[in-house]
Amino acid sequence: MKYKISDVAKLLDITPEAIRYYESKGIIAPERSEATGYRYYGGWEIHMLIRARIYRQLGYTLDETAKLLNNYENDDIISNLSDRKEDIKKEIEWKSNILKHIEKEEQSMIASNELIGKYRVEYRPDIYRLEMQDGYVLHPDKGIQKIIFDWLNKIPFVFTSTLFSLAEVESSGKNFSVGLGVYKEYAELLDIEESDYVKLYPSRLCIQTGIQSKSNRTITPELLAPAIEYMNSQGMELSGDVLTKSALMRKVGDDYINWHQAWLPFNHIE
Repeated sequence: MKYKISDVAKLLDITPEAIRYYESKGIIAPERSEATGYRYYGGWEIHMLIRARIYRQLGYTLDETAKLLNNYENDDIISNLSDRKEDIKKEIEWKSNILKHIEKEEQSMIASNELIGKYRVEYRPDIYRLEMQDGYVLHPDKGIQKIIFDWLNKIPFVFTSTLFSLAEVESSGKNFSVGLGVYKEYAELLDIEESDYVKLYPSRLCIQTGIQSKSNRTITPELLAPAIEYMNSQGMELSGDVLTKSALMRKVGDDYINWHQAWLPFNHIE
């Protein structure tokens, strides 16, 4: 039994163009009717195309698939599949970490939104942080700029992080810094470690809250005033720099709005 190219394409769920490509590479050799010019495909051609589709579903390109079917010896094919297996293992590890990160992002979004004006005691995660700008001004240091570029290639695991220093908060200052943050659990995956530019902020018991910043007003440590007031009412005092994670950003009207997940480390006042 012989079949037209349209029948084979429909049966195997591949395009006629792909079938013609394999034919052009000499992988299949359908019969051609001298009377009509139509190509007709039999069982061998169909099963070669099934094998081609298997390779395509394993992630090989059309050209790579053609080489597997028409140019490689058995040992070469087995070796190639072994390499592909290792690539897929790395892809699975990457996707697994992406899934875990999405779950964390979801938790951060919920916390930054629902905890505005509310507070809970929670351990801040270990965070690696790279300073990116002093206030609204990007650091001119070429070394920092090079690492910033490298970190931005690690997205989506990188997030924006604002830092309000303990000294600025205690003195009612106006200064802050903005950097890039990465959870320590991804450090090995992303090849991140402490350096002259990268600092690890270890996990600490904190008051966690949500704060909101807007493009139509300057960010200052004053955003933390309600949380500081709450901490004082509970016999707590701020005992370290305040880190935030930018969890949600939206444009509302003419304004940009940023919802932060904020961690305020504390000691109990004796």
